[in-house]
Amino acid sequence: MEEHADPVKIVESVENEQYESIIKLEVVGHKFFGKTVKAVKVYCRNPDEIPKCSRDLRAFEGIKEFFEDDIRYSMRYFIDNNVVPCGWHEVEVAEERSDRAIKVEKTYAAKTPPRLLKKPTVPPLRILGFSTICYSRQGSPKSDRNPVVIISVRTNSGEEQLLESSGERKNCKTLSDFFG
Repeated sequence: MEEHADPVKIVESVENEQYESIIKLEVVGHKFFGKTVKAVKVYCRNPDEIPKCSRDLRAFEGIKEFFEDDIRYSMRYFIDNNVVPCGWHEVEVAEERSDRAIKVEKTYAAKTPPRLLKKPTVPPLRILGFSTICYSRQGSPKSDRNPVVIISVRTNSGEEQLLESSGERKNCKTLSDFFG
């Protein structure tokens, strides 16, 4: 916003226009090149409408620039909730009944935003790795025309299995048993 502009008046004038996509306006301090400046934080109902909303608000007197209107909303969620990729987070959940046609033991809904754990203890995880072998007469296999002929699976508990294209499952102690 321009230096002489009053953020409260900008908020009032935007609220008077009653934009359907804007659900909240808030006057905040924002760091700009190391200096704290007054800014108006705009919350939109639909993240897809943020670019249109920022174009519409440029017409208001006192608005100079927009920041963070080009950040994808998946990244915005990470930033707002301090979600660190490959970090450990804690979330309060509640078990839910799922009507979807998916085969899972249980489904959960998050009741709180994720909270980053400072020094997490790694829980005992069940790990599964897999590899596929595809058949191709020439060159690299193409997913739309070359079939998967073998899927090999191994868990961290040492279990190994092969699934062949015939659908027959072979239990092997090692993958080398299969290739013999």
